[in-house]
Amino acid sequence: MSDQSSDNTPQQAKQYRLAIRRPVTMIMLFLTLIVFGYKSYKQLPINLMPDISYPTLTVRTEYEGAAPEDVEQLLTRPLEETLSIVSGMVEISSISSAGLSEIIMEFTWGTDMNVAQQDVRDRLDLFDSPEDVTEKPVILRYDPTLDPVMRVAVTGPDISHITGRSAREELAQKQLTEIREAAERHIKSDLEAEVGIAQVLVKGGREKEIQVLVDSERLKNLGISMQQATAALGQQNINLSGGRLQEGKTEYLVRTKNEWVDVSEIRESIVGTANGHQVRLEDVANVYEGQKDRDTIVHINGREAVGLEIFKEGDANTVQVCNKLKDLLGIRRDMGFVERLMKQVEVMRAQQSGPGGDADMAHQRELAETLRSRLPKDCQLAIISDQSRFIIESIKEVQHATIVGGALALAILFVFLRDLKSTAIIGVSIPISVIATFVPLFARDISLNIMSLGGLALGVGMLVDNSIVVLESIFRCREEGDDVVDAADRGAREVGSAVTASTLTTIAVFLPIAFVEGIAGQIFGDLAMAVTFSLIASLIVALYLIPMIASRRPLSLVSTKDVVWMVRAYRQARADDHLSFLKALIAILPRGLGYAWQWFREALTSSFGPVVHAFSPIAATAGVFHALLLALAVPVGGIAAILFLFLQPDRLPREAEVIVWGSWILLLLLVAAKVTRRGGKARDVLRCIGAILLLPLLSALLVLQILLKLVASTLTTVLFSLCLVVAAVVLLVRTVLRTLLWAPLTLFDMGYNAFRKAYTALLNQTLRFSPVILLLVIGLAVHAGQVALGLGRELIPPLKQGEFGIHMQAPPGTRLEETERRAATIDRVVRDMDEVASVTVEIGQEKSRAASDRGENVAVFTVLLKDPEQNATRQDAIIDELRKRIQTVSSRDNEVTFTLPALFSFKTAVEIQVRGDDLDTLKRIGRQAMAAIEDIEGLKDAELSVKQGYPEVIIELDRDLLASKGLSPIDVARRLRNEIQGEVPTKFNTAGEKIDVRVRTDKKRLSSVEDLRNLSVVDGDPPLPLRSVAKR
Repeated sequence: MSDQSSDNTPQQAKQYRLAIRRPVTMIMLFLTLIVFGYKSYKQLPINLMPDISYPTLTVRTEYEGAAPEDVEQLLTRPLEETLSIVSGMVEISSISSAGLSEIIMEFTWGTDMNVAQQDVRDRLDLFDSPEDVTEKPVILRYDPTLDPVMRVAVTGPDISHITGRSAREELAQKQLTEIREAAERHIKSDLEAEVGIAQVLVKGGREKEIQVLVDSERLKNLGISMQQATAALGQQNINLSGGRLQEGKTEYLVRTKNEWVDVSEIRESIVGTANGHQVRLEDVANVYEGQKDRDTIVHINGREAVGLEIFKEGDANTVQVCNKLKDLLGIRRDMGFVERLMKQVEVMRAQQSGPGGDADMAHQRELAETLRSRLPKDCQLAIISDQSRFIIESIKEVQHATIVGGALALAILFVFLRDLKSTAIIGVSIPISVIATFVPLFARDISLNIMSLGGLALGVGMLVDNSIVVLESIFRCREEGDDVVDAADRGAREVGSAVTASTLTTIAVFLPIAFVEGIAGQIFGDLAMAVTFSLIASLIVALYLIPMIASRRPLSLVSTKDVVWMVRAYRQARADDHLSFLKALIAILPRGLGYAWQWFREALTSSFGPVVHAFSPIAATAGVFHALLLALAVPVGGIAAILFLFLQPDRLPREAEVIVWGSWILLLLLVAAKVTRRGGKARDVLRCIGAILLLPLLSALLVLQILLKLVASTLTTVLFSLCLVVAAVVLLVRTVLRTLLWAPLTLFDMGYNAFRKAYTALLNQTLRFSPVILLLVIGLAVHAGQVALGLGRELIPPLKQGEFGIHMQAPPGTRLEETERRAATIDRVVRDMDEVASVTVEIGQEKSRAASDRGENVAVFTVLLKDPEQNATRQDAIIDELRKRIQTVSSRDNEVTFTLPALFSFKTAVEIQVRGDDLDTLKRIGRQAMAAIEDIEGLKDAELSVKQGYPEVIIELDRDLLASKGLSPIDVARRLRNEIQGEVPTKFNTAGEKIDVRVRTDKKRLSSVEDLRNLSVVDGDPPLPLRSVAKR
């Protein structure tokens, strides 16, 4: 038989041979790899997508009360000029809206964003902001992982049964205030202290505020200005340190404390004097505990609620964080396979110390009870969005695809090879390769996400190829007459180079993707590395593990040398009596009992040999009597030795110790005296003493040896019984499979033979008409190229996970309450859809989370569908139906657009930018562009970024008139702001909670533009209204 391994070097051939001839070493190496892979898997973070670092910075500056044009001229453009010289920047753009400026800076990929952020901060330190801009610019870095991992809504008990609209509204206000307070003071702080949770934002509800509504007419009549009353309040509520006072050997801390205790003290505060009398706040203002003006309203399924946005730490496991949140907040959840697996890991960690240990689990249970107790009674919590749900579903899909792919590969392999052993060998290679892949993934700090898991699923189909090629080569060598060991050796050597080259060519396709710059490299890098690592693992398994397993001969119980009674009986029945498998099983019991007694007798005889050898010097020197006496003491010594070796001494009675040690000392003295009296020398005495001292140890070893033999016999019997059971089951399964699969396999053979004949005939005809076939292939290639050019291109396909959003924008200047009313109309339409499970509406925007496209005129809907897996396929149809229904009920001046969850895009799919300096011209061109693209198929919800401006009341002051009164325009502007917006001169501290004290004019006296014109801006007799100092 010729050697076809010329392509392999001697070193490679030696490696294959070493792997085959050292099975224990290979098994231990692969077991080590499996252990490390399992440990790596448990420590891999689970996220939705890979960690992505966008080279983008956003500079956000608040300019409270300023119109978009003023923000653009006074703030945005000067900031752009200051930041335009930052190195590495490729594009700068800005958005100016009412009270807010956003400048977006895009850098080249690969830029160190920490250095760029520091450079931008240095430039901002040199920038001089307008005087009335009180907030410093904030630098933000876009990062999709900064989205909340979970959003939760907290609602109070149902109050629809309460009669009377005013009573319901009052009770609802109270509930929302209590829920918001509990969320801010307890839930937020307690959750943020947990491991893995970075921040909790509270939205909606009502916040407490001490309202001081000043009667400007009374103040004017008493000769007290608004600024004087406001300053007086701030000066009376104080808590200041006065330093240290030393008196003799004692040192005191001095503190001036004059804080308000309750609201009544605020009312009694002195704000000035008039006609020699003190004027108290209650004389000129209405003071009560109210609520702040709302900037956000949250609704869930038609009921107002308080929203919680929970953000995880950067390296935290999303699934574990969300599961912890559900447990802490007491939200019920159905655990799938992945969640049950994660729960098992948490239970295993509960046996450890530190985070996740017993103390931590007890802390979580205690915290969960505390959080529930701190919420108002009968509150309900509902999940608005949960990132872990999509991650778990993705993992389920990958798991299902992996299992199905592996099972189909094994089934196809079995159909062609018709050998269970070969199929089982391939079945072992799949999980080992996948588990081994987790080791380099952990070393590379790659998380389990839909990209890396997709790479594993892709790799499962390819990693089977290497094992099939090697196993088929070994199978062919066996058919050629080689022994199992030689076949495994030659089969691996003949295809080793080819398999390696094939794997490396596939790796060469995927691996460069990991080094691509830009967003594509960051997204698909994990997929490329997962495929690469899985292929490398499959190559190692195919070249070293598969030949080692294939070279093992079937386990032969007949040739076993060290046998116990069951094995010996089975061997005699099969080899000597030539009984069948079933008859041999029946003959085991009667024949084996005799072998068992023979084995036990031989074991006792061989075990007593050392003890008899130890008795010989005693019998020779002290006599047979004393040797027999010691023989009787052997069991006592053995038992005593075992007790002293394996039991704690404090468990033995004191009398037992005295008896045992006393007996041995007495026996030792007796034997020594007998030896001396019989003329023995000192050497004989020492020899006897040594033998006596050795007896307890020999006795213990005797007992231990017998026990070990019994244990070994029992284990061997159990294992042999299991082998027999497995053999019987395999025989049964093989018989059943042969019966059931005979017809399908016969049909498959017939079909395959027919296909092979047809293929042979077609191949012959193809070779005869090769020019025609060549032209046909070229034509198909040209057609395929044309079809490929017409295919759509996008980075990531739209996510259809049974969730979508609706963005409603009312005209600028629409009050929050009016926006709420308009949103309620759309909310009812959406909830009337049978496929909709829940609808969450967020109206307005928290000031702490200001965005360029959010304000009091904007409502954002989050719609969750029932049966997400089933309705996800109908999501487009549901959106189209909703779009038609909303158009029939929504106001004409509302802009309603639908959005799908986007993983990476912070821009729309298609953008057309029109640049210029004239805003009116830009608006006109933008409207023309929108009209031109409205009829393009595939484009929906087009909108213009330049929005209608907010309604404004512009006041131009007469500088000369103000100067004659000793005032400046800034004095009037500040007074107007204090009168309308109000001022917070101090905070009211109660029960550890600080509540704003806001002083402003009663809104009832300032509810129209005409009231604003009549507002007094200069105190005097007579006072000077705004209309007198304003040009228009």
